[in-house]
Amino acid sequence: MEILADVLMIILYIAVVVFLTLYERRQELMAQHVLSPEEFSIAMMQIENGEAYHGRYYDGESQHQDADKLMCGVLRSLGYGDGVDIFEKMHKWYS
Repeated sequence: MEILADVLMIILYIAVVVFLTLYERRQELMAQHVLSPEEFSIAMMQIENGEAYHGRYYDGESQHQDADKLMCGVLRSLGYGDGVDIFEKMHKWYS
């Protein structure tokens, strides 16, 4: 039984490492593409109008959350990742 628990802990550790690695890679890839001002405006209008931006249905709260994500992605792509990291750790209240 003790060996099974050790094996499960190792599997959990590997899963966490893989997840964190993939998350960091996703952040790097997002930072590489810089939206043009026109692309940014179109994406914001889609969110504002409740259009199917990345397949999501919107209420006011999810609109604000996705607008924040979009702006953070743009700031990160422009090199402001450290400030975005601080913002993303802050408590948010949308309603």
